[in-house]
Amino acid sequence: MLKMPLMLRGLKLFFLSGFAMSILGSILGIVRILGTIGIFELLKKELRQFPPKTRQQVKRSFYHYRHWLTMWRELWNLDRSSYQVSQVKSLGNIPLVSIKASTFFKRSIWNFYMPI
Repeated sequence: MLKMPLMLRGLKLFFLSGFAMSILGSILGIVRILGTIGIFELLKKELRQFPPKTRQQVKRSFYHYRHWLTMWRELWNLDRSSYQVSQVKSLGNIPLVSIKASTFFKRSIWNFYMPI
């Protein structure tokens, strides 16, 4: 992360600005309107596979500004976190589990311009 190419740093700024707009949009109720008309299911087809009650709970989290603020803060502090991790020489005997989603950046018409 500390040696991210310039293009990916630009993408990071793109996401930061998107999260900032989503904070404002959620405060103004725009995100809720978009969720109500089904935009999230259009952008992320995997949401359609969720049971209706679960899908509604997921979408409800998107409607609150704190969801987007958390995403913004996490991305904003990525360099700081990367530096902290780079300073660790050993985790000792602490068990470690790595969990990651393989479908987050699934190719679509909405993200074809993004380096995966």
